[in-house]
Amino acid sequence: MNSNLISQSDWGACDDLVSAYSAVINQKYESLLNLVETWDNILSDLGGDPTHIDWNSFHVLRLTREEDWSD
Repeated sequence: MNSNLISQSDWGACDDLVSAYSAVINQKYESLLNLVETWDNILSDLGGDPTHIDWNSFHVLRLTREEDWSD
């Protein structure tokens, strides 16, 4: 089949799939927001849920640099 000859109805299935996928993702995202709010309340004494922290600048301690006094 030549790609120039694809009918409009062939793309309708893709549109339906994207719509269904979007609905599921939106529902899951709402569930996630509810869980984060719950954990924010539970962990409020510790600063809330750690998912709000930008972890891009976090550096893991290297074990090869461990000093004798760090026991």
